[in-house]
Amino acid sequence: MPYHVRTSLPQILTTTDDERVRATMHIRLARADDVPATATLPVPAFTNDELYDPMFPRRIEYPSHFRAYFLRRYQMRFWSPDFVFHVGFGDKGDSAWFGTARIVGYAIWSRSGKSDVAFAWRRHGDTWRSRLELALLRAEEWYTDLFRLDRSIDYGFRDRFLATEPAEFEDVDEMWKLHNLATDPRFQHRGVGSMLIAWGQEQAHREGVCVGLTASIVGQGLYLKKAFRMYGVIPCPGFMDVPMMVWEPEGKKGAWGVYKDGKPKGLAATAEPRE
Repeated sequence: MPYHVRTSLPQILTTTDDERVRATMHIRLARADDVPATATLPVPAFTNDELYDPMFPRRIEYPSHFRAYFLRRYQMRFWSPDFVFHVGFGDKGDSAWFGTARIVGYAIWSRSGKSDVAFAWRRHGDTWRSRLELALLRAEEWYTDLFRLDRSIDYGFRDRFLATEPAEFEDVDEMWKLHNLATDPRFQHRGVGSMLIAWGQEQAHREGVCVGLTASIVGQGLYLKKAFRMYGVIPCPGFMDVPMMVWEPEGKKGAWGVYKDGKPKGLAATAEPRE
């Protein structure tokens, strides 16, 4: 399986006794038993995020339904070979340690394109079990939608919003896309979010492609600090235009132009997958 990860970031932390200790934040590939914890993080992290206002207008009233939406979505992305799912966690001696590591952040990536590199990434998790799990999850999603069981969602707006997804980076041929990123508010400013982003940037640098994402107003500041720039917007009727941002590797700054400006977008990846 093609894979490369920077696994840890040393930090100096302050304990309640004001004793200074060295602890480390880590990232790794997610396991199936990590997914419920990742579905809990968006509830506090996205409560005040304006991107979720029209789609989840009753998320505060129905927090368990809001969490259940992310659980279904993240389980599907975990089992799908189209996605690469990372989690962040603390070290022993960290405030995130409770006899075992607590999941304090996550990032979900995908690799688009028609190159051999892109196909290799999308094949890595295609197993008989993943196909079975996806079939069961899609049946659950169908049942939930049919009877409108999630009371936090505005289903009409969700359907209109999802119809805009094909326009995201439609003129970029090869890229890494960051679909989801969140950290536990209690463990922000500790570096785990930066590590989760850096994994995709490092992978894109080796493959000679860009990184793309859509960002809320709340999230744009973080991505600008990580050398992303504005790429364009996706019009969404009845809602704000959703900003798209890109990060470009050294030596290729500006190679991806701006959205729908008539310039070539991206360069075909030629790098070989890393084991």
